[in-house]
Amino acid sequence: MKKKSISYFIIILFILAGCGGGGGSSSNNSSNNSGNTSQPATPTTVPAVGKYITINMASGSNSICTYNNAPCVSVSICQPGTTNCQVINNIAIDSGSFGLRVFGSLIPSNILNNLPYLTSGSNTVAECVTYGDGSANWGPIQFADVNLGGITASSIPIQIINSNYQGASKCTGAATSPNDFMLNGILGVGTLTTDQNFSPYYSCTSSNCNLTIPSQYVQNPITALGTNYNNGITFHFGSIPNSGAYNANGYAIFGVGNNVDNTPSSTVSVFKINTSNGSLNVNSTFQGQNNSSFLDTGSQYLFFSNSTFLPLCSNSLFFCPTAGQFVSETATMSDINGFSSSGIINFSIGNTTWLLNSSNTAFATVAYTTNSTGNIIGWGMPFFYGRTVYMVFAGNSITVNNNTYNCGTYGCWIY
Repeated sequence: MKKKSISYFIIILFILAGCGGGGGSSSNNSSNNSGNTSQPATPTTVPAVGKYITINMASGSNSICTYNNAPCVSVSICQPGTTNCQVINNIAIDSGSFGLRVFGSLIPSNILNNLPYLTSGSNTVAECVTYGDGSANWGPIQFADVNLGGITASSIPIQIINSNYQGASKCTGAATSPNDFMLNGILGVGTLTTDQNFSPYYSCTSSNCNLTIPSQYVQNPITALGTNYNNGITFHFGSIPNSGAYNANGYAIFGVGNNVDNTPSSTVSVFKINTSNGSLNVNSTFQGQNNSSFLDTGSQYLFFSNSTFLPLCSNSLFFCPTAGQFVSETATMSDINGFSSSGIINFSIGNTTWLLNSSNTAFATVAYTTNSTGNIIGWGMPFFYGRTVYMVFAGNSITVNNNTYNCGTYGCWIY
């Protein structure tokens, strides 16, 4: 299972193979037990104004950006201050990590060789980023102009993924190629400006690398897009059927509260993010328990530490209520950091085996358990379908329904 996020500290490695059927409780909706059918998604409404990039779900080929619920975008990487650029497709947009990372093998040498290195003295600086699914990225930090939706973040530090770069032995599990990683890169647009304190950096000679504190960190490109675009990001996805869909899409709109497409309505709730348990999170109450929870486009499905509220698939940690039916559940997200906000989360969970027995690639009703201690909920990609979710970056404020919210050190989530 894919969980390309670094904002949460738990590493999750689950194998879907062997997820058999399982009877059990269910509440409502369809009763087709003969196998799931594939159907196209209804296109998400295109933003009317502002700047944005299109998110296409599992839209790649040759095993790159083809896994279920893979939210992929296109990014243009340029030699700083020039029009010498290369468009890279099939990059996952991840609200749970920070900064752009792309395989160097995809960038033409006349561009790659002209991206200045971040240095520590006379040494280059490299980074090891480890994700929640156990995969990792290794490579140097270089400066590039990053163009997103027609606007540019100028000369920002990005990671050039290269498992052959010196010192790679420091980074266990470093992906060797786009096919190995199943993506061409990661666009981390979480609520922090950089990935400082999330991953180790190294000062590298031609033969050795040692831990270092760099002068700059890999930067969330959205924070460098300029006024009206850099205070946050708005995710807008249309609804999909409980049974899933293919050709689903959505939009990442730059900024929050700057135009009709990214301004929260008066009915939303605002949640100030904290860092309890070593992660960026807010409180969600589910099944009578308070849980540390987070919103994350980089997590493939919903997940819960609680394993007892639904039957599991055979030999698996995925949930499997009666095939063809969907269990309706409700959680409440609440702000415990001074905003006194709360919001209801209505969601459904289906039989994973039955759901994945189709050519659909977008699923809002697949969930699994971590079967772990502690109370944790990951509101992964399924949470975003049928919602507009606003993420205000750290250090910014947002006005909603005539109330101004200071999002503080870690930012805000709004839905």
